[in-house]
Amino acid sequence: MSKSSVMQEKVDAFLKADLSDKPFLVREGHMIARFLFALVRDGTDTQFSLRAMSLVYTTLITIVPLLAVSFSVLKGFGVQNQLEPFLGQLLSGLGSAQAQEITEKIVDFVDNIKVGVLGAIGLAFLIYSVVSLMQKIEWSFNYIWRVGQGRSVAKRFSDYLTVLFIGPLAIFLSTSATTILRHSDFYLTLQDMAFVGSILSFFGLLVPWLVLAIGFAALYIFMPNTKVQIMPAFVGGLFAAFIWKVMGYVFSLFVTSSTTYVAIYAAFATLILFMVWIYIGWLVVLLGCNIAFYAQHPRFLRISRQPLLLSTRLMHNYGLSIVYYIGKSHHDRNLKWTTEGLAKSVNAPPIAVERILDALTEKGLVLATGDNEPTWHPAVSFATTPMQDVFDALESYGRAGKLSLAAPASPAPVAKLLDTMLEDRHETLGKLSIEKALGIGEHAEEK
Repeated sequence: MSKSSVMQEKVDAFLKADLSDKPFLVREGHMIARFLFALVRDGTDTQFSLRAMSLVYTTLITIVPLLAVSFSVLKGFGVQNQLEPFLGQLLSGLGSAQAQEITEKIVDFVDNIKVGVLGAIGLAFLIYSVVSLMQKIEWSFNYIWRVGQGRSVAKRFSDYLTVLFIGPLAIFLSTSATTILRHSDFYLTLQDMAFVGSILSFFGLLVPWLVLAIGFAALYIFMPNTKVQIMPAFVGGLFAAFIWKVMGYVFSLFVTSSTTYVAIYAAFATLILFMVWIYIGWLVVLLGCNIAFYAQHPRFLRISRQPLLLSTRLMHNYGLSIVYYIGKSHHDRNLKWTTEGLAKSVNAPPIAVERILDALTEKGLVLATGDNEPTWHPAVSFATTPMQDVFDALESYGRAGKLSLAAPASPAPVAKLLDTMLEDRHETLGKLSIEKALGIGEHAEEK
């Protein structure tokens, strides 16, 4: 056995170890080690780097339209001057001089956008630019959350515009509240007290970090096309904000000490540094999203994000289990299954469950109702539909239109064996309804 195989076996044993009978500290230490291993494993995944680079390109093209649309709501409150300090905070890692230069340029570009004189084509391009960036963010987050299906067009526009308009308003309200509090008589009185003043100064340093963490958490909650709980999102936001601050400090040190770099690239130095900072920023955002995912779904710490390949046995196992849960809940009228709920019940990645639900939907066996969080129901009567239809759906999904291959030239004994197996299964399962085969409802006692 090769060294790589031995190492892989040790890693698998480490990830799958049963710690139920171990002391609390051992369990927690092992969980932290699994967590760190998963982050390193995913961080070396080329998809993370590729998606961050793609977001850099789109950000450079759409940053001005994005800020023009999102901060237009602040103009209604007469506080559009909040844009400059907001950008200065985000670009602080570039160093004061470069951050100030880029901030002023972006603000000038945003001020030059006059929506009233753009015309229909210009306005359409403006909105398209903004939506394209938001869509790429959603796709990247969906990849991290193992969600294979994006939002519908209508839901995409409504959700994206909500984030674009509410985000700047939340930034303004939090900034204004902090400013008002710091200049209030009560705050100034407390600051004059020795012990209390030190505590307030400490919290004053924490406030920008917490505001940034809340912003990241909101992004992690709203952008993936799945239900994200508040606490895991906030945990991811805290880590992302902390890493953002640390990386900003390290990057600013690099910028201030890179005089040779500036001398070589001259006027292009600021642009290049800006692109590198955007790339680092998106890597941090994706890392925080990854932390939020594992905080909500720790059972996936041992499952890598390699392309999902389901064996026939797994397809049958997951598929029949999903059909059973949907059929039983419909018969008992007591529970409506969501994709996330089904994934948790069968202990499978949501993207695998989505693939199986697509197969069953394509065959006309199940359907989804609702927009925000669709629930799954039988599309036909499981009491009369033959069980063979479920197997046909699971085995034929994705066959059409994928590959156009000639019929296999099987030897006669092989073809005869396969035909006999299929005929026997059709003979047996064609006479059994889904409810009877799976023991649903009145057939439960027969199983």
